[in-house]
Amino acid sequence: MTDSILPDSLRNQLKSRFVDIDLKSFKKVVIISSYLPHSVTATSILCRAALRAKFLFHVTFCNPIIPVAQAEKYYYDGTETLILSVGVNVIGKPSNPDCFLPIGGTFYPKTTSIKKEPVSSPAAVEACAFGLATMDIEAAEVALAAIGSLLQDASGNEASKIIQTSVEEGLLAPRKGFKIPGFNFLTLDEVFTNNIYPYLDSLSGNPEACQKIFDDAGIRFSKWRSPLSELASDEARQLNGVLLPSLHPSVVEHILGNDYEFLLEPRTSPLRYLSSISSLARMAWSRQITGVLLSVLIGDRARSLSDMISEYRRHCKETISDVAKLNILLDENDGSVDISSTYVIVDTRALSEHTLADVGRIALDSNITKECMFVIMVSEGSTTLVWKKPLTLFSVSAALFNRAIEHSSVSARAVRIPDTSADTHETIIEALTILLKEA
Repeated sequence: MTDSILPDSLRNQLKSRFVDIDLKSFKKVVIISSYLPHSVTATSILCRAALRAKFLFHVTFCNPIIPVAQAEKYYYDGTETLILSVGVNVIGKPSNPDCFLPIGGTFYPKTTSIKKEPVSSPAAVEACAFGLATMDIEAAEVALAAIGSLLQDASGNEASKIIQTSVEEGLLAPRKGFKIPGFNFLTLDEVFTNNIYPYLDSLSGNPEACQKIFDDAGIRFSKWRSPLSELASDEARQLNGVLLPSLHPSVVEHILGNDYEFLLEPRTSPLRYLSSISSLARMAWSRQITGVLLSVLIGDRARSLSDMISEYRRHCKETISDVAKLNILLDENDGSVDISSTYVIVDTRALSEHTLADVGRIALDSNITKECMFVIMVSEGSTTLVWKKPLTLFSVSAALFNRAIEHSSVSARAVRIPDTSADTHETIIEALTILLKEA
């Protein structure tokens, strides 16, 4: 029970948001979650509470911006169905506002009103509030609300208090040290060789370079097949001394620094550390297996978690291989590449469609595509658009929405468009060029 965990003032403040909602008046709850990792975490809070309360519910995933008609197609019994949109910004006015509640999102009256991403309460905080007011939540859901807030990099008094409470109650613990994804459940050689979050320019896909670093650091061969977390303190310091000078400064903060431990998980669990949860969520989004991620967060630590780790390993290996293929395509440029000062259009039918969001990100961040701001990757039947700052998922999705270009987000920096026509590519270039000028 949460009564002994959350401070009274915070609990009452959260519950007051949804005090007028009576779930018993609805036959079914439909949860429409965006693919964003913090939205999926918020959705897991609602699902866990609903399962305990034995409420009938259905979950589906969508873009962070959708038309109201797309959401309302899930009404099964008119006013007897409650729709919860989690981390979703909905365009249009719902036909029955009492049966349609945004959780960490908002409503826009029309497409032309989409200018910038709204400032709303963190989705995980809103999910926690809804669970408190209409069902009940347990300690694990409070911790998930804290994790969701951290994944969203949320500010605000309520998010801070939930994180603080989770730490004080022994649910979470801040830590410093290695935070490279998989450092507590992947072997030492695999965690560097097959890493793409971040991509390590000199090490990812290069086992010989990784082994040389281990040798130079004096790490015994017997330790190479154990997790990085099992290194002794002096071994970890030696590895740092050799590893860090070989890395670009921009990636160091992603493999070493501040992190959080989810103390309700075993030490060897892939969900033990915030950094690993984030990377698994990003992979699930790219490969469109967000439902598996949700199952894991709800509590499936058997088949779903095993499937997710297998997919993570596969995704990293395929992405690294496809980065090498993209390099060759760009170097050879046999007419399948269109390069300008701002963008690249490349035929990527030889690459896996599932890796393109990360391949494009790596290409832009490592300057494989020079100074370009976005890359258009053309597959069989679809186009993947990837960009870098100052463009955002919200701004790009809104621009495509306003131009009636159907798309589905596959990462925080990429969308997939079921169209490969030159006209659509020209519209995309025009839209993003305008966004860049306005940024």
